[in-house]
Amino acid sequence: MNLSTAPNFRYDRRRHPLYRVASLVTDIAASIGALFFYAVMRDGEVHTDYVLLAIIVTLLQLAVFSSLRINSPRLTRLDLLIALVQGWFIMTLLLMLIGFATKSSDDYSRIVILSWIPSSLLLQYGMSLLLQSALINGQRSGKKSRVLIVGSGEISRRLTHYLLTETEHALEVVGAVAADAEEAKNWTLDNAPIIGDVEHLCELVAQHQVNTVYLALNTSHEHLVRALYLQLIDRRVDIHWAPDISGMMLINPNLKSLGGLPVLSLSETPLVGDHARIKRLFDLTLASMILLVATPVMFAAALAIKATSPGPVIFRQRRYGWNGEEFDIMKFRSMRMHTEENGAVTAATKSDTRITPVGWFIRRTSVDELPQLFNVMQGSMSLVGPRPHATVHDDYYSQRIASYFTRLKIKPGITGLAQVNGFRGEITSVEEMKVRVSHDLDYINNWSLGLDLKILFKTVFVLASNKTY
Repeated sequence: MNLSTAPNFRYDRRRHPLYRVASLVTDIAASIGALFFYAVMRDGEVHTDYVLLAIIVTLLQLAVFSSLRINSPRLTRLDLLIALVQGWFIMTLLLMLIGFATKSSDDYSRIVILSWIPSSLLLQYGMSLLLQSALINGQRSGKKSRVLIVGSGEISRRLTHYLLTETEHALEVVGAVAADAEEAKNWTLDNAPIIGDVEHLCELVAQHQVNTVYLALNTSHEHLVRALYLQLIDRRVDIHWAPDISGMMLINPNLKSLGGLPVLSLSETPLVGDHARIKRLFDLTLASMILLVATPVMFAAALAIKATSPGPVIFRQRRYGWNGEEFDIMKFRSMRMHTEENGAVTAATKSDTRITPVGWFIRRTSVDELPQLFNVMQGSMSLVGPRPHATVHDDYYSQRIASYFTRLKIKPGITGLAQVNGFRGEITSVEEMKVRVSHDLDYINNWSLGLDLKILFKTVFVLASNKTY
């Protein structure tokens, strides 16, 4: 697990609790202040309808902004702006849906709403930049924490490189302490040299006025970790253990406490609690809107299929879904009716003679995938997620690719990270499937509502890919 690309553990979010609280409070204050300002400008007062809208917006911001990590101090200025645009896009869709469902849209001035949304976004962006600036200035004015790395292997080098390039915290890496003489020969970080060995750790801590020690040792060094911890516990330094688990396939790793005991979840779905509810609400809202727009296209496709070839309009096939539960995926039928021997499922190819003329068109334009919106409405699929394959194909690849079924830690999707990165259509080798699985795991480990939006936007531009057939 490379530290530069590994998913963030969720306990990292506690690093700046005051910043996050201040950022969220100012975001909510900015949006409500802007709403009340425009309401007063138009009507001379704030009517009850706008107070109710302010309450709804506050609740939406708590959910949506948390999901998009808008209040994280790690975001660059560009990422922050993109996240805010995405957040307000989602909230606008949800407010439109609420207004439609409650028939309350006419209670609000279009001028007020159209002025309020961009003003809130800009105010929140400006306030966030000010808070980030205050955070950075506060760190620069504070005393740097002097860090010592214990370990001289690969995990130690990765951790040291990460800390040396870290800009969020005021850190000064004084060097590393060798745990193994042979490993130390491969040390290449000149700006954090090896300054001694573990036998003289306490002396080195005192000599270099170290505040923080990272024990970058793998689990086979458990007894050494315990011994060094006992030596350092009274030295008034912060002690962290970074075990080497790079050889393990981690799925949404998460450190938490159960009954006062630290527990590291090595494989866990990211869609629990509020995250699951937010993604489900997002799917239902957007899928409903797409269905309204796509209904004429779907109706035309159904007529064309029925008129040009015998057989059902909708093709159903068993697929594995979330946590391995099977479901029937729905597509417009693009092939002539045929049967295969011994339950085999032959994937379509570019020169497949089974595909009808109408089938070629709907596959080329991805219209054949539109019935999967009903799968989304039913809850068996999501708009974005790992693409589901026929169960016989999953069984085949699971025997040849380690941890293949970890991709089922999240609902399958109509589109996904692999698809928008060029991996669509025919699968020609196990190696190609490995790349797709790698993208699926990247998606699971880094899931956010913002990532879903980026994938959906990018999908629009790859639908005409010549790999689609």
